Amino acid sequence: MSKHLKLNLSFYCLLLTAAFIINHLENRLFHEHLLFIVSFNIIVDIIFRFINSNLLSYGVEKIITSTIFRIIFSLIFIFLYKYIFDQSIPIFIINFLVVYLLFIIFEITILLLNLRHIK
Repeated sequence: MSKHLKLNLSFYCLLLTAAFIINHLENRLFHEHLLFIVSFNIIVDIIFRFINSNLLSYGVEKIITSTIFRIIFSLIFIFLYKYIFDQSIPIFIINFLVVYLLFIIFEITILLLNLRHIK
């Protein structure tokens, strides 16, 4: 198992565990579907890592394409949630953005580790 795969799996497990624990707390700062938000972001992250590993384009194009599609799918997810559930949407959006930013920061960290490895 590669170092990056272990790092990704540990990040996913850490987020799922934190979301599971937070989900059982009675707190108004976290949305009741936080586990759903984290699961969606993990699925999107796995899909785009698979797509990026199989694309034949250059590194920067892969990253930009992945980021654009991630934003589009995230907006679709938020609109579908608003359409289906229509409850406490501001807290949902804030929680979604925090989890989304965690994934972006993690992705940037992995890219910097790859650059350091190349150097």
